[in-house]
Amino acid sequence: MHWLDTNSPISVIKTVIPRFRKHFPPFDQRINVEDWVPQNLTDEHKARFIFFTTSVDYGMKSTILYKGFLQLIKDIPTFLNLEYVVKTDTEKLALTLKNYLHLRWPNNAARYFKYNTNLLKNLYNGNVLNIFKKSKAKEVIQSLKQFKGFGDKTTFLAFRATANTLELKYPDINQLQMPIDRHKLRATHKWNFINDSDYKKKNLKKVSQLWIKACQKTGVSWLEFDRAFWILARSIR
Repeated sequence: MHWLDTNSPISVIKTVIPRFRKHFPPFDQRINVEDWVPQNLTDEHKARFIFFTTSVDYGMKSTILYKGFLQLIKDIPTFLNLEYVVKTDTEKLALTLKNYLHLRWPNNAARYFKYNTNLLKNLYNGNVLNIFKKSKAKEVIQSLKQFKGFGDKTTFLAFRATANTLELKYPDINQLQMPIDRHKLRATHKWNFINDSDYKKKNLKKVSQLWIKACQKTGVSWLEFDRAFWILARSIR
């Protein structure tokens, strides 16, 4: 990538973001969670789309998952209405998720969906948006982690996708942790922005803080840069 300036994290952001915004390679092929969300949905259903898909976004190719979920809600539009998940028995729900999403562990996913839907109804009146109505981003993160399937990476992915899709603002956004996976960790190490020790220990918090601080200095929201970084990091070998 002759165009990529890796002299510093700030240099990376300054060269990446313009290309990302113009959809230049490598940002012309791969897409983010935000790009899968159907625009014809209500905000509440957009939030549910992200909530359901990100909770099982692991151990498989994301393209298969999101294409499958789009087909699922096309064939069964009521799936995004929580009553469908509540009333469908776990075995039938697992079969539906297996057939459409091609998950490795459809039974676990069905249990997650059941548990999360019931918890959502009990704590947030069945509305995912109510989670995001909290005044601080940290409170949203803590709330998301109550649900099954929402570990650190998934939680921050769901937060980023929902905040970007619905254009949500929080005063403490830069105090959060950017979701860091093995690809972003490897790229950060390859560019010598972290040492061998941090790389081997998988010091994800340090990597996250490094990029968030660089975003602050460039005036670019890390919510936007993270979308570009997710794509870019998979192109780095």
